Amino acid sequence: MALHNILEIRNLSVDYCLESETMPILTNVNFDVPQGKVLGITGASGSGKSMTALSIMGLVGFYENMRIQGQVNYLGKNLLDYSSMEWPKMRGKVMSLIIQQPEAALNPVKIIGNQLSEALAIHIKGISKTAIRQLVDVLLHDVGLTETERIFKSYPHELSGGQLQRVVIAMAIAHQPEIIIADEATSSLDAETSKEIVQLLINLQQKRQSTLIFITHDMVLLREISDYILLLKDGRVADYFSKEDLTTQKLALETAEYMNAGKFASRSNWVSNETESALNIQSLSKTFYKPTWLFWKKGQAEVVLKDITLSVTKGKMLGILGVSGSGKTTLAKIIAGILPATEGEILFKGQKISQTLLADSSPIRRQIQMVMQDALTSMNPKIKIGDQWREVIKYYALAKSEMEINALIQKILLEFSLPSSVLDKYPIQLSGGQRQRAALARTLLVEPELVIFDESLSALDVFNQQKMISLIIALQESRQFTGIFIAHDRALVNALCHEVIVIDQGKIVQ
Repeated sequence: MALHNILEIRNLSVDYCLESETMPILTNVNFDVPQGKVLGITGASGSGKSMTALSIMGLVGFYENMRIQGQVNYLGKNLLDYSSMEWPKMRGKVMSLIIQQPEAALNPVKIIGNQLSEALAIHIKGISKTAIRQLVDVLLHDVGLTETERIFKSYPHELSGGQLQRVVIAMAIAHQPEIIIADEATSSLDAETSKEIVQLLINLQQKRQSTLIFITHDMVLLREISDYILLLKDGRVADYFSKEDLTTQKLALETAEYMNAGKFASRSNWVSNETESALNIQSLSKTFYKPTWLFWKKGQAEVVLKDITLSVTKGKMLGILGVSGSGKTTLAKIIAGILPATEGEILFKGQKISQTLLADSSPIRRQIQMVMQDALTSMNPKIKIGDQWREVIKYYALAKSEMEINALIQKILLEFSLPSSVLDKYPIQLSGGQRQRAALARTLLVEPELVIFDESLSALDVFNQQKMISLIIALQESRQFTGIFIAHDRALVNALCHEVIVIDQGKIVQ
């Protein structure tokens, strides 16, 4: 039976244009999106996956110096010809986008209920507040959030990653769009939560007979859920095949290479004579109190960490494994001095440290550094990479003259395998792999003794993960820093860490 295509992309090209040069991002991309099916889009970081999604949604124009050409045909109409007045009628109602970081999609100073209500009111004129509230409750139930009253009144930072992703999905399906685009919607979640979110999207797609475009670097996942798969490489179509083609091996060479990637060697068979501990944590606990309108009273207590005791051997990497909401990141923030502990003590090189000490003591704070999960939001979006590095060098007086500064920057570029062109780019202009390297380089410029990696590789494709694993191992062996690697992916932890602890519901269970 012939398939009906809801979208037909023809000769789609996107270029980043500067005065002196034009840099292609997508080049003559052609593919079809069959109606009512699941299309998986995959490829290495920087291959053009997200730019394809932005092109379909008509969002490329929001970036300066971007030029788009070609056709994005929706039922015979080229969406690239739509005006700025026509697009708002399409977004949300005909097609919707779920982005990788739900925190970035939600307003941090508005409660979830008001944001969902606003999303509903945009396309439903004259609806009453009571009716909107009922629709919000139905949406939250549809995405598996049963505590509708609490979720409605919560701010984004009060919800877990899995809950935030469900809220964003609720926004995306609010008007039952024909096309849902999920751009790396599960890459920052633990395996169990990721599985739940994927199953939720598939159930919604089947229930509403909508079309799902699922963008991810996880080929194993795409093989399970997709009817068709599009592989992008360097902004071009490397392969386009159906689920049936997987069984008949009718695949391009690039597809076979991509499917075989991601098998990491284990680092856990390590035996050391080193006995000195760089970090010791004794009976650490953390309790949060929910806000209350009675400012002189504490709200309801929520224990996030309970009786955490561990040590990290000097010069080695400790892995902290756990599902979303288990307390991994809270522990990292306490060690880094971002949050205070409620009970217990932390000894760094034998010295007792706290949030107050780290805030007041620049030398100690310099020795403990953290590499965040999202490199993009950890860097200033308005400052070029080179200027961000220079800022760190000058603040800590790492070089005395301009000549020494330039020599140090060139050394960092070589050590982190980055082209010199990244110095004149803003963070948004780099690929995911380049951004993560640039962020790590900025962190290691100050030569810290303890580096905390908080889900730093979870959003990267398997090729860039392999490159980053090799880079981190080489840097740790050459610089001899102590590391803590936090992740929900057991394969990454095994590849990078000498020892591993497992945290569940705020406790060390293994």
